[in-house]
Amino acid sequence: MCWVGLDASVATVLSLLSAAGDIGNFGVGKSLHGYCFKIGFCSNLNVITALIDLYAKTGHIDLALQVFDGIAEKDVVLWNCLIGNYARNGIKE
Repeated sequence: MCWVGLDASVATVLSLLSAAGDIGNFGVGKSLHGYCFKIGFCSNLNVITALIDLYAKTGHIDLALQVFDGIAEKDVVLWNCLIGNYARNGIKE
């Protein structure tokens, strides 16, 4: 999309993050995170939630926590996403 000059919407990015997490593709997810940062989507709580989920699904719960810690105002959805992924990864801290 970027090569032909089309801008991605939040909905597109959310779909791509979800797909990358579902197939366990950390590299694509990390690239998408950079793209989100570049175009200003990293302040969108839905995108943040998807990033936390992506990192946890690809075995990088430490990066999920970094994303979570980088948000000043956390809502119930973000907390539930992080707690659920900690439980899914067997972490009890």
